[in-house]
Amino acid sequence: DVSYLSLAAVSVSTAVLERSFSREHEIEADAYATRYFLARDREAEALVEALRELSNHTDPDGGGWLRTHPSTDERVRRIRKTNEL
Repeated sequence: DVSYLSLAAVSVSTAVLERSFSREHEIEADAYATRYFLARDREAEALVEALRELSNHTDPDGGGWLRTHPSTDERVRRIRKTNEL
């Protein structure tokens, strides 16, 4: 039935958009946490260690394109880049 096909297409599109927003929220949260640590003379590398530890207890792929969080490597890269500023 064509109506089911169009409903499925809308559902998939909505899911992809929601994942994108979730990833952006995680990126913003990581940036905030990094700034928070740096403003208090703390090492942002502690955040990197925490993320690495968390990733040791989860699926390394994190669900691929459906995952709600950026990859650990991407998050670490962003934290370290912010730390360099």
